[in-house]
Amino acid sequence: MIMNTSSKSLVATSKALLLLEDNTSFTTQFEIKFRTPILISKWHMELERKTQGPGEVITEYTKAIRKLIKYIDSGRNWTEEQKIHSFTKGLRTDLSYALWPLLVLKDNLTMDMAIELA
Repeated sequence: MIMNTSSKSLVATSKALLLLEDNTSFTTQFEIKFRTPILISKWHMELERKTQGPGEVITEYTKAIRKLIKYIDSGRNWTEEQKIHSFTKGLRTDLSYALWPLLVLKDNLTMDMAIELA
């Protein structure tokens, strides 16, 4: 069977509609297209390497960490411990040493609490 351009376009459109029927949410479609395994790996690497710069205020550092966590964990499956670790591991040494005893003493610590203490 030979298909012309309009037939190919119709087949592609039909396949796209079937995909939409299976994954109807816009978010799902967006993530399929723009949240690729390569990008997720890149964001993981950025998060692992992220440190608070000498002149970087805590709000700027926090914003960058939150953004990377959101990109990586779009399903919101990370534990608070994972988020806190990602936040605290890159803090400036002086801030990290001052913050550590406060974090240890807190029960049911959340990332928001750790940020507030910082």
